[in-house]
Amino acid sequence: MATGSGGKDMSKLEGVKEVAGSNPVVYVFDQELQRPLKCAPPPPAPRERRKSGRGKEAEGRTPRGRRERCLESVLKLAEYNQRDLVQHWKNQSSGRRKKAIPRQTFPDEMAMEAFGLNLDRWLQERLLQDTLERDARWDPPASEGDPSYPFMYYRYLPPRTVENAYIEPEEGWSRGFHGTWFYALWNILESGVLLESSSKERGHDFYSPGVYLTPSLSGSIWYARPHHMFDDAMYHRVIVEVLYDTSKVMPLKGKVASRAVVVSSDAVAITGIIIQPNSPPYAGEERCETFDPSLEVIPRQFEPRRRRRKRRRSKSRELHAQAAQVVKSEECDSGADHRHDVRRDRRSLSALRAAFVQQLGTHPDEFGRRPLQRRRRRSGA
Repeated sequence: MATGSGGKDMSKLEGVKEVAGSNPVVYVFDQELQRPLKCAPPPPAPRERRKSGRGKEAEGRTPRGRRERCLESVLKLAEYNQRDLVQHWKNQSSGRRKKAIPRQTFPDEMAMEAFGLNLDRWLQERLLQDTLERDARWDPPASEGDPSYPFMYYRYLPPRTVENAYIEPEEGWSRGFHGTWFYALWNILESGVLLESSSKERGHDFYSPGVYLTPSLSGSIWYARPHHMFDDAMYHRVIVEVLYDTSKVMPLKGKVASRAVVVSSDAVAITGIIIQPNSPPYAGEERCETFDPSLEVIPRQFEPRRRRRKRRRSKSRELHAQAAQVVKSEECDSGADHRHDVRRDRRSLSALRAAFVQQLGTHPDEFGRRPLQRRRRRSGA
């Protein structure tokens, strides 16, 4: 009979590696071993993947796509380009105590043709000749204007650049109009967006922040300031035709609610530019009598981010670096030698002074002067 070290019968445990249960003794290959007091720890749980900062669902915000990020950056750039120029426009174009200017007696066809030629030259100077396309089929009737003068319609073709954030209109959007200044036209065509009126310090007039639109063309003419743009003795007005999202219209109170619509910049899509040539100002109306290039909003371009690349050193560069290191070490050695020479000169100078005093002694010279000597303390009196 096989027995263990404790005198127990081991015949029943043949082929058993470990005793089940909470027995503190384990028999392995006929050897009595102590079972560990604590069981093995459970296997480690899989490490949770860290969420990236782009996931905004946990914070209650919807993630922004590429188009939203592009629109946000273009709006910031357009606002930076415009800055506080609106206040300067109003200071220059004040119509207080100014009389109405009579309309030029040119035929309407001649006035429209002259303006078209001048506008083409203006666009070419700013590399915008491909952004506007004349489409006479969509010219609004003169009866929709106030005053009732002919209109010229230009279809907007947004440039394919990183500085343009044109918004594609969706089905069900409504048509609206936005009267503006000729000084802001370059920035509007280049960026493809309309900026919100949100700062009174910069000269904005608003009841609540947003882009102000009018549902009728006649209502937008008052906001389209007449401008003497070219040397044609005529004033012209510019109006931006848009499509806006009616679901994002902001509430307004008072009389303004019946005349204007306020939306955010991301809910407006520019579709065309409407010009009313030969449209002089009324009495007391704001007008720009000259064109000042310093007041025009000049769009700036995005500066591309340059990644720093590690340049591989060629053999010539390594040789130059080694030579520079050698020269630097020689300069350091020469500096040490210089400091050693200075200390040696100081020691020689003190030795010469001591020899001179010893040779001169305490005898006075011909003028009766004696050499100065340090007084020595008398040893123990």
